[in-house]
Amino acid sequence: MGVSTSVNKEEGSTWVRFDIAGDWSWFPIPMNLFEHENDCVVLSNHETTTSRAAILKKEDIEFELWHDDFFGNYLSTNNPQHVPALKQLAENVLKSIYKSETPKETEVI
Repeated sequence: MGVSTSVNKEEGSTWVRFDIAGDWSWFPIPMNLFEHENDCVVLSNHETTTSRAAILKKEDIEFELWHDDFFGNYLSTNNPQHVPALKQLAENVLKSIYKSETPKETEVI
């Protein structure tokens, strides 16, 4: 489980990458976690043959959530000051995903 950042010099944006297993069809899971567990608002979403994306907003921070077959899963922003908040959001989503995959302990009576 990890979160990293990289700068897309061509677009002038910063990507916050987060490692989750899943392909193009799995995109609604992290999107729902951003929306329902992290109070983000979905402003729009779209897809192409190789990617899916949504524009989200949390408070005054507007950003994009992407799943790209070539680049993986990432958040994108043009404002470097938003990167720490986006890293925290990505970490929250990762924790929720991996928590739900952890087997529950059963009580022995």
